[in-house]
Amino acid sequence: MRFHVVKRDGCPLWKKLGLYVLAVLAALVLGGVVLLALGVNPLAYYSRMFTMGMVGNKIAYKTFENYLKVFVPLALTSVALSLAFKMRFWNIGGEGQFILGAVAATTVAFKLGPVLPSAATLLLMCLAGMLAAGVYGAIVAVLKVKFGTNETLMTLMLNYVALYFVTFLGETQADWNFYLDKTSARPIFATFSQYVSFPRIPIGKFGLNVCVILTFLIGILVYVYLKYTKHGYEIAVVGDSVGTARYAGMKVDRIVLRTVFLSACLIGLAAAFKVGTAGVLATAITDDVGWTGIIVAWLSKMNTAAIFVVSALIGVLRYVTSLRRADRQIMLFSLCAALVGLIVLLVVYVSGRYFVKSILVPVQELTATAKRISAGSYGVQIPRKSDDEIGELTDTINEMSEKISRAEKMQSEFVSSVSHELRTPLTAISGWSETLLSAGAGVDSAEARRGLSIIQREAARLTDMVEELLEFTRLQDGRFTLNVVPCDLRTEFEDTVFMYGSRLRQEGIVLDYLENDDDIPEIPCDPARMKQVFLNILDNAAKHGGEGGRITAEICRENADGQDSVVIRIRDFGPGIPEEELPLVKKKFYKGASKARGSGIGLAVCEEIVTMHNGVLDIANAEGGGAVVTIRLPIAEQ
Repeated sequence: MRFHVVKRDGCPLWKKLGLYVLAVLAALVLGGVVLLALGVNPLAYYSRMFTMGMVGNKIAYKTFENYLKVFVPLALTSVALSLAFKMRFWNIGGEGQFILGAVAATTVAFKLGPVLPSAATLLLMCLAGMLAAGVYGAIVAVLKVKFGTNETLMTLMLNYVALYFVTFLGETQADWNFYLDKTSARPIFATFSQYVSFPRIPIGKFGLNVCVILTFLIGILVYVYLKYTKHGYEIAVVGDSVGTARYAGMKVDRIVLRTVFLSACLIGLAAAFKVGTAGVLATAITDDVGWTGIIVAWLSKMNTAAIFVVSALIGVLRYVTSLRRADRQIMLFSLCAALVGLIVLLVVYVSGRYFVKSILVPVQELTATAKRISAGSYGVQIPRKSDDEIGELTDTINEMSEKISRAEKMQSEFVSSVSHELRTPLTAISGWSETLLSAGAGVDSAEARRGLSIIQREAARLTDMVEELLEFTRLQDGRFTLNVVPCDLRTEFEDTVFMYGSRLRQEGIVLDYLENDDDIPEIPCDPARMKQVFLNILDNAAKHGGEGGRITAEICRENADGQDSVVIRIRDFGPGIPEEELPLVKKKFYKGASKARGSGIGLAVCEEIVTMHNGVLDIANAEGGGAVVTIRLPIAEQ
């Protein structure tokens, strides 16, 4: 069975926190099992880890301040790395940049410490560390933007260059006061504590190194920089999509260089804090913060606040476990990691099965149904099985399928209707043409006039139908336009009524024009389009209500809801419109139960024209019988 797990967005905060807590508890339980297997009391071990880590490990560091010496460079390095990672620049060179920054800061301490005030020396140490690390990181950024080199490989190699460089200094530079520590696995040290050291702020029993406060301030500044500045926005855009950033006009190469330089500078500052606090430069000066910072940044999802929390937790672990004992516990940690990995795989498998059942299977059903609809199975429905987002999607697809089915049915009926409407006049024209041609000169003049009259009438019907179809095509293509000019609408309406009235008299229908004295000003409109509307509605009234023998037409001025409007009403005295058909009569292709000839698109075209004039076309049944069409066109304020 094939399945894949997809990320589901929109997880509530309480679920996220719950998952984090469960993950921590699971890790503690698994670690406890391993400790029990090794003959260690897990409760005693955890108690020692947390109490001694937070109060002070007398065996390892003696004071709480020594814990902060672990926390500060780790937190600041992790924040620095997150800057580059947010931009998808994989800076794996934190170790090397940290070493170069430490060497530069130490150089300043040795050269200027004996001659300058402590504060000035510390400031120059920080600047030197930042500059050295920044340039070291910028080298990789330049190679990346100029030649497209792989930043991961380049930063990784430069780590070893920096490590060998500091080892070289320890072995060759006697004037730096290097000495061997017999108790250390990495014995090369250089001390300058007699010259300069970062001060402590006296707080409580231990005091607080000023570097701690500076680290938190820098973290706040980085958060503000990323979230509320133009540069932070550019970093986010470049991280999401380089192509989008270039399309938006951003100078991507400049952004990469600037961000990587800033990231490396902060790592160099962390190194200056480290050596300036300890007063010592060693080949093991990094304590692997460059590697650990990568883990912290990713575990924190590049969130500055989360970085400080994770750094504090990992700092506790590093605080209670000395470097000498770390090597002896590699196997223990590896075993724990293996067990955790197995548990994760089990959870992934179980959750995968759940996702397959609850998400992927319904999605596959929806996909299959969508393919059936696209293949022509219009109107097919999917049973709704849930009330979540999948259920809502099911309802949407069902509604779409039903609408497509109705539209397809309506279009088929329209094609059938138009075919019939075209066939009837064409048959009449063809038949009478053949009759007249076959009779030749012997045809009776009255008979000829009758045939020609029928041909003329049916040809006019075909012309009207073709015009309607052309108008409908223009509507669908967006090519339907208006030629708006100031227009005397009363005159245009009266001309249309009197012109059409003579035609209706031949059919035995009386068209009454209801005159009034309302002052109707000129309004901006397209006279030709409005005449088209009037003629179409009068023709509809004659077709569907002509059996009443009478049609009334009027134009007046009304004020409704504070809107001054010109109102046109055309009423017939026929049977009216069935109530169930009233909402549908203006829809395209709809003909209803009427047997009158027509394409079913005339009223739809009329409504579109009126709407384009900012007006309203309404169709209703009149009191006393018949149907009435009302058109309201707003009068612009003078």
